[in-house]
Amino acid sequence: MLIKYLHPSIRLTRTLTGRLATTGWPVLGVPKHSEEGRRIRTLVRASEGFSILSVDYSQIELRVAAELCGDPGLVSAFVNGVDIHALAAHRVLGAPEKKEDQDESLHRLPAKAANFGYWMGLMSKGLTEAVHKAGRLDWSANCPGCKFFNAAHDPDCDSENFFEEYNRQFPEARRFQLERRNHAERTGTAYGLWGELWSLPGAWSPHEDIREGCLRQSHALPIQSGAQRLIKGAMSRISRTDLPWARKRGMSVSPILQIHDELLFCVENGAVTDWYKRVKKTMESVVEWKVPVVAEGKCGPSWGEQKKIEGI
Repeated sequence: MLIKYLHPSIRLTRTLTGRLATTGWPVLGVPKHSEEGRRIRTLVRASEGFSILSVDYSQIELRVAAELCGDPGLVSAFVNGVDIHALAAHRVLGAPEKKEDQDESLHRLPAKAANFGYWMGLMSKGLTEAVHKAGRLDWSANCPGCKFFNAAHDPDCDSENFFEEYNRQFPEARRFQLERRNHAERTGTAYGLWGELWSLPGAWSPHEDIREGCLRQSHALPIQSGAQRLIKGAMSRISRTDLPWARKRGMSVSPILQIHDELLFCVENGAVTDWYKRVKKTMESVVEWKVPVVAEGKCGPSWGEQKKIEGI
């Protein structure tokens, strides 16, 4: 059997948010939900007697956003383990409170698309396009503003109404966005959780598209960068304390790569449980926030054949 090792070139300083970038084999861009992506991921296989373990932060950008804005409803949801998409669907769309009672197409698709897109500055037209791609074509179906640029939105536009109600239900979320946009307009900069500072001179641009893009970045960058700073802090601790701990116990553990909010390891089968417990504890204790940080693991013979680790 031919074994080939592919090593992309990793670029550490190519993105504003601190995310890694690569040239060569596009390992960071291999999709995980499509059938083709899963087949490609199965090519990343562990040697006999070993497994591929991935540990990732659960909804980390939403948790960072809740910590930054401090909205009581969002913070309480994460503290109490409430499904954040179910909460948005219940409060904003009037869906049943429990996730299992909600309709996937009617409630969870728009709630999930908006929950992530809201913090990145997604507009009503973008939300409609995201919901349509997920299969719900009746959402804002007749709204001119969701079909054409610079057209007015219909009073009954589902996306417009969703965002208006979201802002009413979670007022501190909108306050945070407006505060960061106002700061960018005054100073031409944005700032993050750990003192990061970004120059955004485009906030003063006379061109609407450039100006609006920079103003969206003023509240999106702190969230995305906050998530990356968190996982890099975890990587530092794992390197300094957890890997030496594993070696002293004779465990064979090899870090592979950080991919967005996920860490990949090649671990001997007999050490998977102990190593996962150790890494999970480290990742969840990097910061002490009002919002709990949660790490979850999956394991399997390859990157594309992993099952969720339960009960730990």
